[in-house]
Amino acid sequence: MRYEPSEPQRLAGEHLLGHDRAALFMGCGLGKTAVVLHSLLHLIDDGACKGALVVAPLRVCNLTWPAELHKWDGVRDLRMVNLRTRAGQAAFERGAANIYLVNYDQLQQLARRLKGRRSVPFDTVVWDELTRAKNHKSKRVNAMRVYLRRWCVRHWGMTGTPAPNGLLDLFAQVRLLDDGERLGREFTLFRDTYFRAEDWGGYDWQPLPTARRDIYARLADFALTLRSSDWLGIPDTVQEDIELTLPTPAVAQYRELEKELVLLLEDGGEVVAQSAAVLVNKLLQLTGGACYDAEKHWHRVHDGKLDALDKLLHRIGKRPVLLAYQFRHELARLRARFPQLVSFSDARTDAEQVSLVNRWNAGRIPLLAAHPRSMAHGLNMQDGGETVVWYSLPWSREDYDQLNARLARRGQDEVTTIYRLVTTNTMDEVVAEALRSKDDEQTALLEALKVWRENKQLL
Repeated sequence: MRYEPSEPQRLAGEHLLGHDRAALFMGCGLGKTAVVLHSLLHLIDDGACKGALVVAPLRVCNLTWPAELHKWDGVRDLRMVNLRTRAGQAAFERGAANIYLVNYDQLQQLARRLKGRRSVPFDTVVWDELTRAKNHKSKRVNAMRVYLRRWCVRHWGMTGTPAPNGLLDLFAQVRLLDDGERLGREFTLFRDTYFRAEDWGGYDWQPLPTARRDIYARLADFALTLRSSDWLGIPDTVQEDIELTLPTPAVAQYRELEKELVLLLEDGGEVVAQSAAVLVNKLLQLTGGACYDAEKHWHRVHDGKLDALDKLLHRIGKRPVLLAYQFRHELARLRARFPQLVSFSDARTDAEQVSLVNRWNAGRIPLLAAHPRSMAHGLNMQDGGETVVWYSLPWSREDYDQLNARLARRGQDEVTTIYRLVTTNTMDEVVAEALRSKDDEQTALLEALKVWRENKQLL
């Protein structure tokens, strides 16, 4: 297929070619992988780039990048290899490829391979789904920073969700690209400069009154924001919370666990929360209908959410549903309740995953269950349906947005409806509010950078 860039792709390509250190905050469905491939082709043809290391999530390495390479006429001459394979490692040693793919989990292994080397076959690094590097303490990412600073003249990063949990997420991502030029090299200094602690323990940090404007101003010269909603003819996304209450016996069990950190179940099981963090997870498990004991066996508590989901599926009718869950016990109980359910976890190989996605897009799967992290990136599923149901919600705004974007993306012809099962007066509401507040922060960031690009001034 001939590459004829859309307007956002043209803007993104000009931005990359004009900046050795660049961030693309580019929404789902805008074709950022194709942009990067053609930008690399331009540099390689001009002799300005000897090769590129692409760091991406595992599935994106295995499926998305190879598929994009074979899709476009011009870039097919580039040789791409995966460093997970022996052939890819051999090509790396010989410098026999143009693009070297590595997933985030392999970074420490690659760093060990690079130790003591005088040269590498690349001078450009591309961080795909850059938010995977948002943890400034990440051993995997930090193991590579020393080598990439030494050998790479070009650092590009791309993501559609740059601040999934708030502005603190930006630090590690920006430092990875600009070596601390804009937000500094030390996280503590960044945090203390732009945020203040709202609690004695130092867990809740909120931006100072001028922080947003100051941070946006520092990022505006190298971060290009292109949002899907501004460029694509995607129908609206509608969200509806299905509010439900715990069954009366489960309310007492929930409050007992919340207060005592211990719950004795009718079947003899015992649930113990050794810390506040564990308690939060146990309470979320309980709202879904079951809890794990110390031996990681789950025990049924109630069927409230299953009953609510059953009613919702009858209301939705024959439309295919993408169903998101968080805990394994939820999947087990969902399978037992809904025999028509197919789980994405059943597809264990790349070929099986491709086959499953094809079946979904062909309308042959009425109910597809998935953990958001298993299919958050790199899958086009808009042809198979327009309905997402969240049985339980994740803390991560990135996981939430990315799973929804499997259906709400370019090529979707219908309004995407997102249903969320939220149990009132429980931790479900806390997670829902956390997702909302994180979205507000990220929306403010993206809007400010968009305005700067258009008007050269910040909000």
